[in-house]
Formats: sequence, structure tokens, C-alpha cells
Amino acid sequence: MVYKILITETFEKKFNKLNNYEKERIQIVKEQLKFNPFFGKPLGHKCIREKKILGNRLYYLILEENLLVVLAFYGGKKTQKLDISNLKKLFNENNLIISILLFVRFLYLQGSYEIVQLNLQ
Repeated sequence: MVYKILITETFEKKFNKLNNYEKERIQIVKEQLKFNPFFGKPLGHKCIREKKILGNRLYYLILEENLLVVLAFYGGKKTQKLDISNLKKLFNENNLIISILLFVRFLYLQGSYEIVQLNLQ
């Protein structure tokens, strides 16, 4: 199975500020994650992980059922607690969104596909 790699806007902004050597190292890890997303260190849940790269940490989520890896944050020791906290929030939000989408798909397949407006504010 090959996983698709997605990146958050936060990760992309940080990535664009890095030097070329660090970018290359991250690209190597991205390729590895496509085939084995579970090689990083788990952070309290098998789908919430970190991988050390040149003294910094790449934080990512694995959405196993959808074959997705989300590169969420990249930072050093100073931002570690905040990055992990934000990563766990992102994981919970993604699970809620995925659950809603699966429920809507189920309704559609059952023929119960009336249009419903959701207010997620």
C-alpha cells in the first residue's frame, strides 16, 4: 500500500523557510512515509507520530483507513509541547470530519441522501 502525503499550511510555511539540506532530508522522510508511515515514534496513539530530522522533529498524523499521512508541524525542542498538543487536536478534528463524511456516504448508499445543512461553528 502506498500512502498519499498531505501537508498543512503551517508545515508548508515552515518548510519554505528551511535551508536546502534540511528540505532534502525531509523529502527523504516523506518518501519513506509513503511506504511505511509507522516508522516514527508514536506520541500516545499509533496514528500520532514524530520523526527526528537533524535535531528537529517532524510531527505527522496517519489516517490509516484513507491511506493518508498528514505532515502537520516541524520544529525544535522549544515548540515540542505546543506542537504535540496541536497535533492531537488536529487528529481529533480529522476523526470528526472523517466520521461525518463516512456517515454521509452511508446515508447516500442507503438511498437516504436528503440535503442537510450543517453548522460547524
